[in-house]
Amino acid sequence: MSFGQLGADAIPDRLVMDYAPTSRAACKACASIILQDTVRVGEKVRSPWHDGFDTKWHHVKCAVHLSKCVHDFKGFQRLKWSDQMEIADKISPGLAASTAVTEEGKRVSRLNEMVWEAKERLGKVKKEALKELIQENGVFVSEKAHPTAMLHGIADGLINGLLPPCPWCSGKSLELEGTLLRCYGYVNGATHCTYKATAPPLAGEDLFGSAAAPSRADPTLLARVGLLR
Repeated sequence: MSFGQLGADAIPDRLVMDYAPTSRAACKACASIILQDTVRVGEKVRSPWHDGFDTKWHHVKCAVHLSKCVHDFKGFQRLKWSDQMEIADKISPGLAASTAVTEEGKRVSRLNEMVWEAKERLGKVKKEALKELIQENGVFVSEKAHPTAMLHGIADGLINGLLPPCPWCSGKSLELEGTLLRCYGYVNGATHCTYKATAPPLAGEDLFGSAAAPSRADPTLLARVGLLR
């Protein structure tokens, strides 16, 4: 499969960051173990074995060269604020220090702290119970949704409230990750919705020196409509 002149950049969500669920996987760059609960970087590549993609996992230090901007990594704004700061400094030395002192940085840092506290309190709830809670609130959840992703959506809803329907797929599947508003729903129940936009920062400040997405979200999409029940 060819991606034309854009090459690997045409692969949707090519780079991802999350926390390693176990200590069993080895980094594809250095071959040493990626320890459980540490941040790992996934690189989506065309599979030689099937019609689709495979993900190669790396240590952060072995993969930060894959991009020059933190926002290129899906999931980056779901990480703990301390990890975001550390990674930002690896990609652009000095960026973390300048980000932390801005009003936008302080606001997002505090919200991140509250969301993670809610996540930790809900961490032992089983997947089916998480799914039921989300559905009872009329929010879309995919059959393939991972518990960590559902936890983020629930914690965000508890702390910040529910978001309006997505402007592209009309589903109640928007999530705010730091300053990135993105949709995790489907168009016509089959195709992943790819809507994403930067949440308008305070005083015109862009977190980490750049916008999280090319377009700015309509303020009406950020109007919360009540807390998660």
